[in-house]
Amino acid sequence: MSAGRSIVAVALPCLLGAAWLAAALFWAAPAPFTIDGFTYWAMIDAIARDGSLFVENGYAEYRAEALRLVLMVPSGDRLAPQYPGGWGIFAAPAYMVAGLGGVVILNSAATAVTLWLVWSTARGLFDDRRVAASAALIYGLASFAAEYAFGVWPHAIATMTAALAIWAAVRAWRADGARVFLWAAVAGLAVGAGLNFRVDVILVLPPVAVWLLGTVARPYRTLGALLAGLVPGAAAAAAINHAKFGTFSPISYGQSEGSVSLGHYSGLMAIAAVLMVALLALGLPRVRRNVYRPVVLGAVMAAVVAAIAAIPQTRQIGLGIVEGIWVLVVNFQDHPGPYHWFETLDDGTVVTFGLRKKALLQSMPWAAVLVLLVPGLFRGERRAPLALGFMVVAAVVVPFAMSAWHGGMSSNMRYFLHAVPMIAILGAVALIELKDRAAAGSAAALAALVAVIAAGAAWPLLGQGRSMSSVVQIDFPGALMAGIALTALAAAVLSGTARAVAARMAASLTGVGLLTGFVITHAIDIQASQQARQLNIVGAEAAAGLPEDALLVTPVPSSLGLRVNRPPALTAQAGILEGGIDADLAGLVRAAHAEGRAVVAHGGLLAQALLDAGLAHDATPLVEVPRSMLFLMEPPRD
Repeated sequence: MSAGRSIVAVALPCLLGAAWLAAALFWAAPAPFTIDGFTYWAMIDAIARDGSLFVENGYAEYRAEALRLVLMVPSGDRLAPQYPGGWGIFAAPAYMVAGLGGVVILNSAATAVTLWLVWSTARGLFDDRRVAASAALIYGLASFAAEYAFGVWPHAIATMTAALAIWAAVRAWRADGARVFLWAAVAGLAVGAGLNFRVDVILVLPPVAVWLLGTVARPYRTLGALLAGLVPGAAAAAAINHAKFGTFSPISYGQSEGSVSLGHYSGLMAIAAVLMVALLALGLPRVRRNVYRPVVLGAVMAAVVAAIAAIPQTRQIGLGIVEGIWVLVVNFQDHPGPYHWFETLDDGTVVTFGLRKKALLQSMPWAAVLVLLVPGLFRGERRAPLALGFMVVAAVVVPFAMSAWHGGMSSNMRYFLHAVPMIAILGAVALIELKDRAAAGSAAALAALVAVIAAGAAWPLLGQGRSMSSVVQIDFPGALMAGIALTALAAAVLSGTARAVAARMAASLTGVGLLTGFVITHAIDIQASQQARQLNIVGAEAAAGLPEDALLVTPVPSSLGLRVNRPPALTAQAGILEGGIDADLAGLVRAAHAEGRAVVAHGGLLAQALLDAGLAHDATPLVEVPRSMLFLMEPPRD
């Protein structure tokens, strides 16, 4: 690559990172998007105001479950946000200086660092500046990572730590002597730090460990250095969790059940144990010789397949994982559901919490080009780099596929965010390889491409009852990913002119997929999240004039600003009103009225429910908030 192109390859990612920081400063709405962001906000605010890991909302005084806002865990007579406290400690200084805008800037900076890590990791794995520059641009422009550069929640910085661990592992792979152990320790340190932001960062540890075991000269010492590096961050997370929940586990949401508990993954862990025991044998000197490697890999595959097929529990898990991968990666419209606020509309689109949800490839249809690289896992010099990429993706996707958990309130598969850097790198490798293979046959390829795009676009538009939303969410990305996968597969197996034609078609379709990914993220998803955040800012401003000691009863705390940590103010969550007002909330409202507190209801349905329950005799419109109204509830007459 020429010096000019080399400068451009480095400058473009830097400019993109600078653009994110500028957007965080001058454009992004500094507000939570969902209840998750509200919980993080409350955690950061408590640490910044009082240096406390606990949120103040009158729970110690009233012990009312309505004051235990969703995602808060009772710890004695206090409320602890369920998420790792490291994010609150890390973000508090920025919050003290610039409010939530400072937190958004932290996420934008972390996204910019991740962009550089993608560039450097790609360069270290494949020693190709074209791949490195392409990977950084794909990650920054055509993936949904950019949406999380403007958030309050810590997804961006958690992904940065995951990317840092992978980057350090690649440095260990390239290093000699004692530096191998040093870089392995840095990888472990990054994972441990990430545990203090989001617990799912731990998912990158197994693929990194297994990959190093199979590629470095002294595998077991390297594994020891990796685990030693993990200790400081894990110890810090354990200490914070002990202070919050009374447990020394570094991975805990303060509850014994649910998707964070180890018991939830016992079946998957049994399968993984069989796989790990076999793969650990790759570290033995004799087994590491190429003559033994096919035997070991064959034994590994046979053991895993036998374990899955022979045991009913693991067989059921295996089938569930296959189904989960399909709905979370390929077609979300086939999701079995049901989850809270999970709805399939008449046009076939699926809505979660009011947002049209998409599977991974529906957000990034260009990623279907990764099928081109599958044969490279079994031959050639790139086996080790490709193995790392695919193992990281599998490690992030499979645990969520097991229960088909889609990550709740987001337009995309945000729980797969830690895999997106490697997906971008693999996508860049495939795109460069297609370009190199497409030396001939361009005219025929372009003619076929026009026909494929025309057919793919016309078919859904001619269908009856298809809305534009269904075309954008389902039909066009589906047709595009199918075209990319089929032409890429043809480019992988064909030879001669036919391969060149297929490669040009696949490269052209992938280009359309990259443009589609850019439009979906920047014109649809980011705009939707920013609009929601802006509405939350408007709601907070409208509700700012409430009496300081008022009891605010709301179904959606995140839409009315932060009143927790500001006693004597109280915020109660009403929940879904199908069964009316429950005894716990009724007792809290009566107590508030008896103390002379103002009781404010958020929304006409909630106000009417309080009236029907005899908890007030009149509802006076107080102030209008986005899409609703606040009502002052007059105390019941004697």
